[in-house]
Amino acid sequence: MIPMKAIKTHWFLLLFILPLLALFSSCEKDMNNKVILSKSTNSIAEIENFLSSNAPIKQTFQLSTASYNTVTGAKGTSIFIPNNAFVDASGNPVTGSITFELQEVYSPAEMIFTGKMTSSGGRTLASGGELYINAQQGGSDLKLAPGKSLDFKVPTNSYDSQMGLFVGNGDDDNFDWIPAPATNVSECQDSSSITLSNYCFNLDTLINWINCDYFYSDPRPLTEVEIQVPSGYDSQNTMVYAYIPSINSVTGTKYQGGSFWISGGYRMPVGLAVTFIGVHHDGTDLYYSIQNATIVNNHVEILSFQLVTAAQLAILLQNL
Repeated sequence: MIPMKAIKTHWFLLLFILPLLALFSSCEKDMNNKVILSKSTNSIAEIENFLSSNAPIKQTFQLSTASYNTVTGAKGTSIFIPNNAFVDASGNPVTGSITFELQEVYSPAEMIFTGKMTSSGGRTLASGGELYINAQQGGSDLKLAPGKSLDFKVPTNSYDSQMGLFVGNGDDDNFDWIPAPATNVSECQDSSSITLSNYCFNLDTLINWINCDYFYSDPRPLTEVEIQVPSGYDSQNTMVYAYIPSINSVTGTKYQGGSFWISGGYRMPVGLAVTFIGVHHDGTDLYYSIQNATIVNNHVEILSFQLVTAAQLAILLQNL
């Protein structure tokens, strides 16, 4: 029979040692064989939270369905809404007041913050601006009534006749832009400015995400781009983008074999001016890299990262 004193001693040792084992199981050794506490495994979620918290706000407008309404966004987008334009999910006419939402996404920072890259089916798009729109009554989404349409004016300082319309397809994890069928985008002058022009079009369906775009093409030879990052940086803690200023386009990258890549339909023309952007979170702090480059054949970009606060990084991206 085991003495009572020995049993108490064993229980004391277990109660003392087990917490230590749990602590050391959550630790790892560095290259010098020193024990260091493991950092958060939610690094990519921390980056996503940073991005979404800096996304442009959804502007809201209270409208009367009985009236003809003009919605004007903070960045100059104009949407013209006829009276009695909406029905509910069952097709019943909507009367009274409704809430109309508008989110304007024009700059590369805003595209990164919203996660809406300018690409379609694996091909790069040149962008004239992205918009989110929605109409609700009592918290329920509305649809456009048969025979009704919304007219849009999207401001631009440099009209491009190639511009067409794309609409968002899929959810956040599987989002893509697809060409809008039978939608004509034309130029219309802004009466308040002799220099500012607009991309003008109309929609007879209330689609949440819309984008003035066209498929980018370039006669120069194309090349894959490898973007090298420090050891330990991967798709679980790092996001890498390529911004093309000449066409206002932001392209995501694919992580493979220790590097981030731009390949396939996203291959870049030799001689193209590009800004590479990297965002890394180590479980505690944010790091960033912003580097300008001109693409060469078999381009390899080596990103160098610096510690940064969330507020500083937001400003750096907004200044791209």
